[in-house]
Amino acid sequence: MQWRTILAKQIGFTTLRENARLASGLVGSVGNAKPFDIILGECPIMINKIILYSCLLVFSSSCRPKADLVIQDVTIIDVENGSLQPGKSVAVTNGKIISISTDAVAAKQVIDGKGKYLIPGLWDMHTHITMAGEEGLGIFLKCGITSIRDMGGDPGLIKGYIENANKLGKSHPDIYYSGRPLESARFLKRVQQIDTILMANGVGPLWPTYRYRINPAAIEKPEEVNVLLDQMKSQGISFVKYRSLESKEVYEAIASKSKSLKLAFGGHFPTQGITLEQASDAGQNSFEHMYAFIDFIGQYDSLKLVALINKLVKNNTYLVPTITTERYRVSSDSILGFQYTELLNGNSDLSSYKTDTALRSFATDWAIRKLEHHVMPHNVSELNRQFDANLQLLKKLKTGGVKIMTGTDQGSLMILPGISLYQELENFVLFLDMSPAEALKSATFYPAEFFGLLKEHGTIDVGKKADFILLDQNPLEDIKSIRKVNLVIKNGVVSKI
Repeated sequence: MQWRTILAKQIGFTTLRENARLASGLVGSVGNAKPFDIILGECPIMINKIILYSCLLVFSSSCRPKADLVIQDVTIIDVENGSLQPGKSVAVTNGKIISISTDAVAAKQVIDGKGKYLIPGLWDMHTHITMAGEEGLGIFLKCGITSIRDMGGDPGLIKGYIENANKLGKSHPDIYYSGRPLESARFLKRVQQIDTILMANGVGPLWPTYRYRINPAAIEKPEEVNVLLDQMKSQGISFVKYRSLESKEVYEAIASKSKSLKLAFGGHFPTQGITLEQASDAGQNSFEHMYAFIDFIGQYDSLKLVALINKLVKNNTYLVPTITTERYRVSSDSILGFQYTELLNGNSDLSSYKTDTALRSFATDWAIRKLEHHVMPHNVSELNRQFDANLQLLKKLKTGGVKIMTGTDQGSLMILPGISLYQELENFVLFLDMSPAEALKSATFYPAEFFGLLKEHGTIDVGKKADFILLDQNPLEDIKSIRKVNLVIKNGVVSKI
């Protein structure tokens, strides 16, 4: 029984209906008496009860708990189904969505959402945040990227970024990190050998920065995997990432240990004679980068390709093609050189997203690229032919139902925090024939599903984390509207942009 009913009974009323009946009867019983006379005490006991109960009603209404924040009269975009839900009030308390309704809601902070669109926070599913530095976190967030999957970076640096941001009271994206990427010992030796050539040509060295910021882990033998992954799990990693492989046995050990630790397992396309079908069956949850598609499945006939698609769909294996990175890779040096110079001079639309750490990395990458192309000329036409062939394969996989997620490979040359995810979404629509709704799903729903976090992320629903973006324009009509950010809310708090 509600406390108001109890108090009402204590003062002689059992219900609001009885309150009204008694009040009307009271007025009728005093005949020609003026209302002022009644209040003054013609029937003092009954009138006092009426006044007391009315005060209790007012008091109880004013003391109802308010939400921390509400966005009123906003259009929610259901990214799972690609539909609109207009005229909604989204109320948030303690960083969680507590109600979604068409009613006005009392809140400490009220945001007018009329004419605006609300989407879940975006995910970048392939980053290297240590290559942008701590300031990169704020850039991600101002673009509405509220979660990132870091695909290789020193865990000590990453945890330091998070701790420092928390100490300063700064909002930042949630970071799901793999920590040290797993590499073959032969590959890492080759990187160090390349440094000798680079330094002889006045470039680099590459290895010290790579060692400090990425801190790869060399694995030569299968028996090394268990100890290393146990250690990495204790460092708080969310998944395992490999890049190069020493042997098939090492791959099998990585897959087996990841499964026993209940960690997602992703990486580049496998080598050492391992097929995509075998890798998917082994539990590899995601394949990164599209440049290898043509090498792995370019010779598949239609029946074999259908079998592969069915396998990837059945095993819930995701693709992260990093199209934006690939577009830069196949560009001519003259075009890329112009874009790079414009970025350095502050004349590019990318300029406001750069960090000092990123620019230092780009300088080395650009010098290496020029040196490589001096030794081995850059065949732009052949690279673009391969790019187009990879896109055609990717479109077939997408049409067949394979899930594709947004990832940028932030840290690569010209790939900056935040802005590059906008480019990736636009490239999904441009090159993969995705609808804007499908592109949004690839940056919201699928990443949350990948990590098993749909109870907390991925859509705007009651009980989920209040991580979302308020947009000035409808991205379902034009994906470029994703750039029209009005404000970003992280953990129920409006982030300063």
